[in-house]
Amino acid sequence: MLKKLLLIALQKIVNLLFPKLRQNGLLEILFALIDMLCCQLVAIELWIYSNITVTCLTLSSLANLSNLADRQNVLPLQTNVV
Repeated sequence: MLKKLLLIALQKIVNLLFPKLRQNGLLEILFALIDMLCCQLVAIELWIYSNITVTCLTLSSLANLSNLADRQNVLPLQTNVV
């Protein structure tokens, strides 16, 4: 919703400042580029978020595996047999 309002405001500003852009179709190209950049930013944000989530889950799983022996009171293997 906010993006749409910003695009409308930007369109009105550009229409006032550059009225000939509308005749050449450059205004639509400009807004298509802005929309594409917004989509790319969202994709990058989601990619970073997913990588952080996977990293945190992996570290959590590794921590659980290393503490598993302690929680189950498992004795380590003894190699020195007398």
